[in-house]
Amino acid sequence: MTTFRCLLIWTAAKRCWTSNHDNPVMLGWRRYSWGGCEGSVNLAIESRFKTAVLADGGCDPPKSLPEIDPINFAPNIKIPVLMINGRYDFLVPLHSCQQPFFRRLGTPPADKRQVLLESGHGLPFTPWFKETLDWLDHHLGRVK
Repeated sequence: MTTFRCLLIWTAAKRCWTSNHDNPVMLGWRRYSWGGCEGSVNLAIESRFKTAVLADGGCDPPKSLPEIDPINFAPNIKIPVLMINGRYDFLVPLHSCQQPFFRRLGTPPADKRQVLLESGHGLPFTPWFKETLDWLDHHLGRVK
């Protein structure tokens, strides 16, 4: 992830939180594929997100440098996390990437959940979106 992208995310989030003091914004994080892997970096360093949905994510299969490897940031994530993955994902494999990342999350067990869909990399929209919306409604409140 580039420094510019981190700065862009931080700036956008800060603007949301500071623009409406009477009605604080509840923000969730949702990323897909590579974003589901790299998202752990932002979630570990930005404490104002209230929940996260990581779809088709986990750790990076190719070995990253330790200082930027997403799995090393996972223990610092304390917010509720939903991971939605394909059981047969060849880019982010279940046993070598998804499960190790999920186990290392610093989120309490009651506040993290992994949903495995019968798919590969590229989730079927209907169950993916239903799980995501149900999770966000539960942790952020329903949109009125």
